[in-house]
Amino acid sequence: MGLIRDRPSLYGAICWSPELGRSITETGDYLERMIANRIVAVRLFPKKLNFSLKKWQVGDLLSVMESRGLPLLLWHTETNWDTIQSICEEYPGLTVIVEGNDQKLLYHNRAFVPLLERHANLYIETHSLIQHEGLEYIVNERGADRLLFGTYYPSNDPNSSMMMVTDAFIPEETKLAIAGGHLRRLIANIH
Repeated sequence: MGLIRDRPSLYGAICWSPELGRSITETGDYLERMIANRIVAVRLFPKKLNFSLKKWQVGDLLSVMESRGLPLLLWHTETNWDTIQSICEEYPGLTVIVEGNDQKLLYHNRAFVPLLERHANLYIETHSLIQHEGLEYIVNERGADRLLFGTYYPSNDPNSSMMMVTDAFIPEETKLAIAGGHLRRLIANIH
């Protein structure tokens, strides 16, 4: 965190495990320190770290994040769409960002498109929306307001992810919003 503290163009995310906060007060204090050090999101890896996304294990964390405007980052391969739906419903003020990591999101259109329609707090990161005109479909059918540009760099070359946005048949202002405007808006809401 010391590397980004004095660099206004850099932000960080932390990975959380349940051991980091044994009480809501401890969790709140920890996240307050992280926010002060330019941390703008919390990643959870429940499969890899073997914990539940249910309220009994991460409810305090999600409540504090919701109250502070701190987004949650999840790989869709670390959970399931029913759990994502439950989190979005139970914590309507919590921004939930689903990333595709190394499995394409196009295999999950039937799940995430209806969830985007139901939950204003659900966002999709774009690097694995590689279906032909998939970005255009979401923009035209659901809107672009909850699409966030991402690359999965260094595992993927960022140029292919960028091309999906720059060459999409969508308005220029929509491309700019996806490329960074939406993320800047989310960061500005953290307190």
